Parts: sequence; C-alpha cells; structure tokens
Amino acid sequence: MSVGTAGLFFSPTTGLITFSSARTSSSSGLTLRACYHDLMFTGLLLYFLLGPASNPEAWQQSEAGEAAVFAFKSAPFPHESRNEGFTARDGAHFPAEQHYASRSVGLLIPKGFRDSSTISFVVHFHGHRNSVGNVMTQFRLLDQLHKSGVNAVLVIPQGPLNAPDSGFGRIEEAEGLKDLLAEALERLRGEGKTQATEIERVVLTAHSGGYRATAGCLARGGLGHKIKDVILFDATYGGLKEFAEFAAQPDTRLISIFTKHLASENFTLLSSLQGSGAPFSVFMEDQWSEQSLRRHHTVFIHTRKLTHDAVVSEQDYFSVFLKTSGLPQR
Repeated sequence: MSVGTAGLFFSPTTGLITFSSARTSSSSGLTLRACYHDLMFTGLLLYFLLGPASNPEAWQQSEAGEAAVFAFKSAPFPHESRNEGFTARDGAHFPAEQHYASRSVGLLIPKGFRDSSTISFVVHFHGHRNSVGNVMTQFRLLDQLHKSGVNAVLVIPQGPLNAPDSGFGRIEEAEGLKDLLAEALERLRGEGKTQATEIERVVLTAHSGGYRATAGCLARGGLGHKIKDVILFDATYGGLKEFAEFAAQPDTRLISIFTKHLASENFTLLSSLQGSGAPFSVFMEDQWSEQSLRRHHTVFIHTRKLTHDAVVSEQDYFSVFLKTSGLPQR
C-alpha cells in the first residue's frame, strides 16, 4: 500500500519517494493518509536534505517534469557568517551543525523543456523556518513551473534550514549568484539535461525572508544584466533600495504582492519609485489581469484574501507571474 499527494508519492513499504499524480484510491485511504502523513513528510526531508543526488537515476519524475537535489560548492552554507550558528531575537539559538551545514540546491525542470545553446533560470529564495524539500511540496513549485509554460530551470538553494533567519551566506557575497548558476549549468550539462553554454535570462523570486538574498543578488550577484524580473511574495522586509534601483532600470519588471502587515514597506518602495519618476501600478487583488502584468513595468498587488504563506501557491500566483515574465515559452 502506498500513500501520496498530487505530485509526490511515498511508499511506506519501500521508503522510496517518487513523483506521481496518483492519489490514494482504496477505501482505507483516508486512514492510511492520516497515519503516514508524518512519515511521508519526514522521509521527504531526509531525501532532499540528507541524500543529495549524485547520478541521473536520482532524478524524480512526475507529469509536471523532473527534480533532484544536489550538494553544491556554491550553496549558501556552510559560511563563515554562521560558523557560530544564529541567535534569534527571542534568544533561541540555532546551531551551525543543524541549521547551516546543508549544501542542498534543488533543480526543477518542467516537462517539455526545450534545450538550446542558451538557458534561462528562475531562482527562488525561501523564507524563515523552511527547507528545499518542504518548499517544493508546500508551494507545488514543479507543478506551478510547468503550468507557467516557461522554458526555464528552477533553482532552489537551501538557506537557513528551519531557522528564523534571513541570511543567505555565500549568495550575498560578490558574484554569489553568478557562481551558483554557473555550477547549476555545469551540473545540468553533466547530467545530460542541457547542452547550453550560456545563461540567457534570470528571474529572481522570493518569499518572506528570501528578500535579503534577492537584494544581495541585485546589488552584487554578478548577473545584473541578465536579471529581468524580480517577483516578491510578501517579501519587502528590507532591500527596498536595491528593489527600487532595479525597478528604475529599463526593460525590467518587478512584482510585489503583499499582505496588510507589509503595506507600509510597499508604500515606502512605491514612494521611492515615484520620486525617481519610474512608472508603477497599484492593484487590489481582484483588479489585475495577466494582460496588466505584461503591460506594466512595476506592479504592486495588495491582497486582503490571502495569508502570508498562501500568496505563493493558493491562487497559483507563482505560475501566473512567471507566465507573464519575459522568460521564453516552451
């Protein structure tokens, strides 16, 4: 007997995790689903965090595409900035060996990906208290990547592992993004997934605490001329200067969807754009359309319906925002 969710499939008998669109169909499925939920989640994290892929057989297939997690030299951590771990505002300490030792980087390739001499990347920076494996399942990122229709590979570097910390170590250093994507391209070539030799276009997406890595990439990541879209999912806690400077450039697009608790920060950001003469538009959640996203240079969307964690996936906004970006289509 196996138990699963759309996109992921865990077998309690074998302990293996694969991708699948199938759901439990037996009459006892609901009971088994409840019993094995924690086991499935634990197994998924063990696979993605403790068992990085090292060969093509480790790629997990689904109707939406394929995904694997590798240990990268250019991963955010380990890094000297967190050699002693991290102490949160409430005094809780997060030791380096438990929260800043993983070199995991997820690579997600949508079904129908077209190989060419150039390749485009979407890089997603997760928020607090999260992991690569959980982000992939919580926000259905492979499914949303596939639905978007973009011809790009999604890269998810592991930041602070299950810690309330916005630091992204090596990614925040000079050319940190450039090094990460150079290694991603090298890995994809080695795995036989592409013959590309050059990066065409980069989209940065961030949820919550992922703002700091995004701002660092814009300021000194080494690929500024390749970054054409920045998408912020309730992620304007900081980095407003970098975001404003990016949005003021020609041929770029910034989207910030925000909940009530970040309204003040988004007002500060749009005020900065207004002062520089950069164009922008502000919409309530039910006012915008895909056409408006394509037409406008910088877009602020205020949602009153969605919670902080729901902005990424509940309405498939990750997919819609990518679909309307300048990324090539499959």
